[in-house]
Amino acid sequence: MTAQPKVSVILTVYNMQACLRETLDCVFAQTYENLEVIVVDDGSSDDSLSIIKEYAATDRRVKFRTRRNAGQGVSRNEGLDLASGDYVLMLDSDDIYDVRMVERMVERAVEADADIVVCRTAEFEDGSSEIVETPWTAKAEQLPAHDPFSWRDMADFAFTAFIGWPWDKLYKRSFLQAHNLRFPEMENSEDLYFVFFSLVLAERISVVDDVLAFHRIGRKGSVSNSRMIAPLAFYDGICMLKNALRERPQDYAELEWGFLNWAFNYAIWNIESLPASTVRSEVAEQFVHGKLVELELDKHCRSYFASFDTDLQRFDALLREVDGEDAVTTEEHVCAHPKAGYAAAFFTEAQLNGFGRAFGKAGAKVAGRSRTEQTAADPTARGGAFFVHS
Repeated sequence: MTAQPKVSVILTVYNMQACLRETLDCVFAQTYENLEVIVVDDGSSDDSLSIIKEYAATDRRVKFRTRRNAGQGVSRNEGLDLASGDYVLMLDSDDIYDVRMVERMVERAVEADADIVVCRTAEFEDGSSEIVETPWTAKAEQLPAHDPFSWRDMADFAFTAFIGWPWDKLYKRSFLQAHNLRFPEMENSEDLYFVFFSLVLAERISVVDDVLAFHRIGRKGSVSNSRMIAPLAFYDGICMLKNALRERPQDYAELEWGFLNWAFNYAIWNIESLPASTVRSEVAEQFVHGKLVELELDKHCRSYFASFDTDLQRFDALLREVDGEDAVTTEEHVCAHPKAGYAAAFFTEAQLNGFGRAFGKAGAKVAGRSRTEQTAADPTARGGAFFVHS
């Protein structure tokens, strides 16, 4: 009988005493037995370490380390250094997990010989038992019809089909080692570099079409709340990922449009999620006036950033927030891009409002594209940037 592959489950912990037991109980109740559980305490000031020691005393599969607080990226890297499994699963220590999660994901990893396996997720509000489905964390309409696959099968959606967090993904450890994949040391947004660059490097990605992870939202003190401390960390992460992608110029040529549209959307989301404050105003001002230069708003026209159906409206709302209600973004010409996001917009509209409305909007967009292509074909048409205002 073939031995079960060993799985290293890595949890990073920082002041999680309120929900750590619930998470650990999910891990130790897994139906898959060949586990090592690596817990890295990132200098907690509450009783988290005592809880970790309690579990370690009763289960020999536990390895734990405590360190001076350095951030989640550093702690995850330490967990990776300690891992000895064939596969690695990096879980958040405030979420809950189906007891079959490891078993289902390992089965699929072995069957598909996958570098990365992704499962579906749901979410729940802290303090509530109501589970809300989150189909946007693995967008079926953006995934290839065959499985396994790689980014080359969905180049326009390589950065949008999945979410840039690691806890719904099982990684083959030899794949991580071969590419020396590590988390950057950042206040927040450290996940996006690791997750998206690994998805680009992976030759075989597979999906388990079942909800196996349940994400806790709204918890006071969560890492996502650290965005006020380092509000431009998201941009640093985008720049880091872009630099890595550009070192693979042939790949980046195919990925560029999807990447820049994702980065545009991610920037909008980060700013919108900041509370009203001087910090939000300053970051929004840099964004809408094109000062976050690696987003390339100064190099492309508005219609280039059309992958997400509402992003241009959301951008205009931020512009009005910064420059006043009369502010208007214009462009010097109408431009077309060969990979305009009509398919993405169509399926988003269909998911929200039904296929009838989606077909109607698609027809209008096709008509508009035809006119745009005629303009683009005019040799007198000028190239231009997103902005013409100062």
